[in-house]
Amino acid sequence: PLLLASQDGRVVAAVHAGRRGMLDGVVAATLDELERRGVGAGQLWAAIGPCICGQCYEVPEQMQAASLARESECGSRTRWGKLPREAI
Repeated sequence: PLLLASQDGRVVAAVHAGRRGMLDGVVAATLDELERRGVGAGQLWAAIGPCICGQCYEVPEQMQAASLARESECGSRTRWGKLPREAI
């Protein structure tokens, strides 16, 4: 989860920004909506909730490729170097 609040406390938002949400632009859409409500990104406090790290999260190779095509910096390998699940 991503928690956002205006510095004056008038506006708050909780965003589920997992892999799918990130790729679907949920965070950007939330920031756009807050901007429409008069709160710019520079006026926000943000906190990132618990999440799984990329080195502990396995996905099929096709899903990784699709994610990297959208967000080139979101790729990683498991710390134990395991192959994607499709290869097993």
